[in-house]
Amino acid sequence: MRVEFKNQSYLNEKQEIWVLPFWSKKEKSAGFFKYLEAPLKKQIWELMLRKEISGEEGTVALIYGFGLVKKVLVVGLGEQEKCNADVMRNIAGEVARKVQSLKLKDVAWFGDDLGATKILAEDIMQALVEGTILGSYTFDQYKTDKDKAKKLEKLLLITSKKLKKEIKESARKGQVLAEAVNVARDLVNIPANDLPPQAFVKKAKEMFEQKSKVTLEVIDAKAAAKLGMNVFLGVGQGSKNKSYMLTIAYNGMRDAKLKAPICLVGKGVTFDSGGINLKSAKGVKDLKDMKADMGGAAAVLGAMQAIVELQPQKNVLAIIPLVENMPSGTAQRPGDVVTAMNGKTIEVINTDAEGRLILADALCLAVSKGAKEIIDIATLTGAAVAILGDEAAALLGNNQRMLEKMLKVAKLTGEKLWQLPLWEEYLDYLKSDIADIANLNENRKAGTVTAAKFLQQFVDKTPWLHLDIASVVDYPENKGYKVKGNSGAGVRNLAEYVLR
Repeated sequence: MRVEFKNQSYLNEKQEIWVLPFWSKKEKSAGFFKYLEAPLKKQIWELMLRKEISGEEGTVALIYGFGLVKKVLVVGLGEQEKCNADVMRNIAGEVARKVQSLKLKDVAWFGDDLGATKILAEDIMQALVEGTILGSYTFDQYKTDKDKAKKLEKLLLITSKKLKKEIKESARKGQVLAEAVNVARDLVNIPANDLPPQAFVKKAKEMFEQKSKVTLEVIDAKAAAKLGMNVFLGVGQGSKNKSYMLTIAYNGMRDAKLKAPICLVGKGVTFDSGGINLKSAKGVKDLKDMKADMGGAAAVLGAMQAIVELQPQKNVLAIIPLVENMPSGTAQRPGDVVTAMNGKTIEVINTDAEGRLILADALCLAVSKGAKEIIDIATLTGAAVAILGDEAAALLGNNQRMLEKMLKVAKLTGEKLWQLPLWEEYLDYLKSDIADIANLNENRKAGTVTAAKFLQQFVDKTPWLHLDIASVVDYPENKGYKVKGNSGAGVRNLAEYVLR
């Protein structure tokens, strides 16, 4: 989507629809009226007096105009003092869907009243752009009839004021982050027959091989075996589709060799049947939805796209283990013992607890690469859904400074996180009679916490965070900037954490 700024003289140009933001207190919303044609101005005032137009947060009124202005959306922003980035993001998403439902290709916001809020105008502008792009998202790759609905192609921001450089930079940042989320949404929406591990690798190459400051490496099964990644390889050995460990390094520091990277690790199970411990057709989620078990990998790939576009002066390393977990005569069995890259032995209690297995070797690789911080993200446990519903992802880690920083980031992005404990006592839940550790707590207690406790055994002493996004990998309905279906969860949290 194109994002453009115009001054108020553009109001005299032909435009199909204008969005007029309206605060709940009328006196704070009068700025745009002087630019409207008299009949339209009169009509809006009459509707306001009859209280058919309200400034209550999220209210939208469509008015058919006269002359140059064909349609006007009067949008309620609520109380000016309470408007924050997430309020704006949600309102912009609703507006974008409304405009798209009218089969219009562009939308113009009159923005003079947006900069008067108590919070930074840059945050409001970024949120407006993010919400418009995220809220108008559609996935129609497999639809043969694509002409019934138009997609938004342009967002115009109209102002009578000379905008600061920071405002325009915030708009660009919002555009980059939202488009990165939509990349992740696309990847998760693609069915597993079209996105096995090798296709994911191909997509990553298309995205990054020609980018400056970026180095991409693909570790195939033979190379992984030499590195001792037996745990990672065990998960994918039942599938005809080969497994790959993908690394993407962004070197934003001038003296890159001396600066340890922040490492982002994303679980990439392109389809999870459960393996020999086959999932039921109806579990926490339908079996068909297990194409989304690479939501963590998609989030890391999307975050890396945003990071490469925004060029922070930091080094960032993405590690994405890619497998397909299938039952067959060559599949890993319950009771097998495998050895991780760091030498720890693992008893495979259940082959459906496979995400933590591929992450184990990926985390070991991050440590071996000298990561100064590690953040992994995964659709890891059904227990996260039971705890948090659709409202938040689980957050755990071994470093309180990192935890607090990520929680602050989540408040800015609106991608809610809830911290769970990682007490040492939980390690007892993973005892094995024959190996160093079991991959699953057989009594199913504290499923999200014990999964994270398992992962902690492979980060050594490196500061580390774990995000379990199983609860938020998809949205149940259209609401605000959230579109029903796969969400692209985690992209903005990861990218903002690195950028800030």
